[in-house]
Amino acid sequence: MKTGQSRLGAARLRAINAFCAGMLLAAATAAQASPVVNFGAAAEYSGFFFGNLTAHSDVEGRLAVRGNVDINSISVGYRNPSPSGASGSNAASLVVGGNVKIRDGAIYNGPTNASVNNNAGMGPTEAAWLAGGVQQGTGVYGGVDRGSNKQLALSKGDSAAIQQMFTDTSVLLRGLSNELGALANTGNITRGWDLGLRGGTAQAGAGLQVFNIADNLLKPFTLDASSFDSDDYILINLTASGTVKFGFDYVGSNLSAFADRLIFNVMNADKVELHSGYGMLLAQQADIVAASSGHWEGTVVANNMLSTIEIGYEPTRQQTPPARVPEPQGLALVAAALAAMLFALRRRAR
Repeated sequence: MKTGQSRLGAARLRAINAFCAGMLLAAATAAQASPVVNFGAAAEYSGFFFGNLTAHSDVEGRLAVRGNVDINSISVGYRNPSPSGASGSNAASLVVGGNVKIRDGAIYNGPTNASVNNNAGMGPTEAAWLAGGVQQGTGVYGGVDRGSNKQLALSKGDSAAIQQMFTDTSVLLRGLSNELGALANTGNITRGWDLGLRGGTAQAGAGLQVFNIADNLLKPFTLDASSFDSDDYILINLTASGTVKFGFDYVGSNLSAFADRLIFNVMNADKVELHSGYGMLLAQQADIVAASSGHWEGTVVANNMLSTIEIGYEPTRQQTPPARVPEPQGLALVAAALAAMLFALRRRAR
């Protein structure tokens, strides 16, 4: 009888072990799920800065600055979707968490005519509606207006709400940057006079083609366009510390076809020298240095903005996050609970 009971106990233990192993594997798989390409509130802006803005030329979409803005002149928002259009908004084109001091310029909110393609071309010279068919935009600040031009529609906003937006977005982007940076290469990188990127098997679930590059001075990028699907995201993790320098002018390269799905994830650098190019620059901890120049066609997320580089309107295509995304803490609790249950069931089986 004891032998039968021991066999039954062993069978139970094997079943319990298999069940718990499966549950732990499911938890681990959920933890390793492919990142969701979602930038939160930052996706609504062409420039999104967590520090101060002390130099400026032109931002075609909306602009958000957590700290202070102190510049001679401003030009922002003229490529916003028209408020009268389906995707338009009457939200402020300029959002500042701290103090604001702007001496000249204009704040816009897209073309008056809702049928205008606000994303055709680059720069003010190709925005014909600026001659008179553009709507005035507004700006809000959370600190103090230190003598801005009174022609600008600036008003005191909800400081706590503005700061909360930046706090929430900071947490989201740090997590996303870390997730993206942990991904292994999916494609191949060839090195010559340029950096040739050839796609492989995209990261499951997100369509991410991943390229990890440790260079401080970046050569031009050339895509093997035939190796990418039309809906692939191209993720370039820039892992160097110190200063990352985009050493060449990328406007006119074949990166333009993926401008709304091209992500440069700056992992460790504290400075970026940016020149003309395309895509989302995710550099939350880095300053855009004064030596930056040209026209960047895409969203720029960074710390301090110290350059007069133009920032174009090219929103990054986002993915809809799942209804419930398992948090690492929650997964850890699940694993701990399963381990405790396994221990208790083993004791009972014995």
